[in-house]
Amino acid sequence: MYEKKADPVPLGVESLMKAALHYLERFAASRDGVRRVLERRVARSDPAGNMDAEAVSSAITAVLDRLTDLGYLDDASFAESRARSLVARGVSARGVRSRLRQKGVSPELVEQALCGLAADRAGDSEIDPDLTAAVIFARRRRIGPWGDPESRSARRYRDMAALARRGFATDVIRQILDACNPDDLESAIGPV
Repeated sequence: MYEKKADPVPLGVESLMKAALHYLERFAASRDGVRRVLERRVARSDPAGNMDAEAVSSAITAVLDRLTDLGYLDDASFAESRARSLVARGVSARGVRSRLRQKGVSPELVEQALCGLAADRAGDSEIDPDLTAAVIFARRRRIGPWGDPESRSARRYRDMAALARRGFATDVIRQILDACNPDDLESAIGPV
């Protein structure tokens, strides 16, 4: 009546490589992110934990090393791309740092990505990615100079709170809320 479940088939480097490539076809990921995906894959195939943990760990490391050698995994380019995308959506530098750290990117690479983003956008002079993200967020939410001019002073604290909850610094918030018109802020950040 009841059949005994067979022992789990150990996942080899070949099957882990296929799983990693399949994941990377659909999503950009950091090395740590792919490691977590592969660890979940192993846990699903062996819920009882019968596989040798050391062998599994070395197989995962071998796959990650091979993917890095092939150029499929590059935490620096992942961090730059993700930071650019997040800032373009109006996420503060604090939010970018947090999200990239959750993805397993080292703090050094996160800072390098944010500095590179500021240098890319500015050319010779640096543009603060936080100000860029705040302008994008304020424009989308109709905060500050993008809002209704008649209720602007009544909404100041509400707008300030919205920007603060998104993680923007006080000086950036003041710069957004004290701007007379949107064109001043748009020209300060350049084309987005």
